[in-house]
Amino acid sequence: MELPGIASHLANMPSMTVDEQKMFGRFGRMNPPTYTSDLTEDAYEFIVSCHERLHNLGLVESHGVDYTTF
Repeated sequence: MELPGIASHLANMPSMTVDEQKMFGRFGRMNPPTYTSDLTEDAYEFIVSCHERLHNLGLVESHGVDYTTF
C-alpha cells in the first residue's frame, strides 16, 4: 500500500495500542535523556538512565528499545 507523502517504512509500522500510548506518555513525562552523540556525552550513562526509567514502568523487556530510540 502506497501512501503519498509518507515513507514506506513508516507507513507499514503497526500503530501503538491505547495501553502502549499511555505507557509511552508516562515514559515521556519521566523526562528521559536525549542522546546527541556529543564527544563529552557518556553513552553508558544514557543507557543506564533510560534503563532505570523503563524498569520503573516495567517496560524494559517489552518496549525498551522502541521507547529509547524514539
